Amino acid sequence: MDPLLFEQLGRALRNDDAETRFKAIQELSKTQDAGAVRMAISHARTETKLAILQAIGKMAQQVDGKWDSLIKSQLDVSDNDEKCRILYIMSFLNDKKLHMMAADLFGHKDTSVRKAALKVLGKLGKDEKLHLFRKLITDKEVDTRLRAIKSVLSFKHKDVIPVLKTGIRDKEYDVRIASYEAIVTLKNAGIEEASVFLEKTQKPVPPPVSAAKPETAASNGTGGNDDDKNSKGENGSARMNAVDRLLGEGKTCKTCVHAKRERTDKQKMAPLRLWCINLKKEILPKHTCIRGKWNK
Repeated sequence: MDPLLFEQLGRALRNDDAETRFKAIQELSKTQDAGAVRMAISHARTETKLAILQAIGKMAQQVDGKWDSLIKSQLDVSDNDEKCRILYIMSFLNDKKLHMMAADLFGHKDTSVRKAALKVLGKLGKDEKLHLFRKLITDKEVDTRLRAIKSVLSFKHKDVIPVLKTGIRDKEYDVRIASYEAIVTLKNAGIEEASVFLEKTQKPVPPPVSAAKPETAASNGTGGNDDDKNSKGENGSARMNAVDRLLGEGKTCKTCVHAKRERTDKQKMAPLRLWCINLKKEILPKHTCIRGKWNK
């Protein structure tokens, strides 16, 4: 593609006049160039006119190329309105990676984002959708697994129970209890299979909090590393590491002055999480660290 034309059309896409922007997309489409599609998709998240978004979607549909990495990067830095515009473009494309992104966003807190994600998933059959949520509920990220549970529950159908059973076997208590409560919701909705499952399934119990062990002379400051799980006191018994000791004393992140209910970077917080201004990351309220400073 001619670099000069590329630059001219780029300026046109930044124009306040919608007709000028629409003509620029038409010119980009005529090139049948992958770079032109990337420019159009990059513009899509700030475009407010539906006709122009439709033209971008059709343009991406007609040119061979992989747009998933670009679209993912656009979704990661967008607000909710921008996410909806990008999802609208995604609805024109038949790409499994894009379907997976949409399935994850179907668990988003914002209703408009969920509706836009459902539009992307609308072309898929029930089995295809369930396959996506089965993959999400085994994702390495806890937040993704929790969103998958919330998403699959929206379908309120007996066929989602096997997906939720996977969540009940999860190593994280938050995922297990969310899956169990989702099946309770299905039971309350009158789904018999959920009632049958709950009759023979115990409610997940939270992991026990370690009781504080008596401290040895070494843990009283006469020697040894307080953070070493395997260090020994004078009587030869293993000392409790610092984090377990703090947990045993009832000191958890939710009582730490460093734990906040909102992220300092104004991003959306995952469910059941707090923001640690000390570690600069999301944390579970039941956890703690040796850097904490508690209110009690």
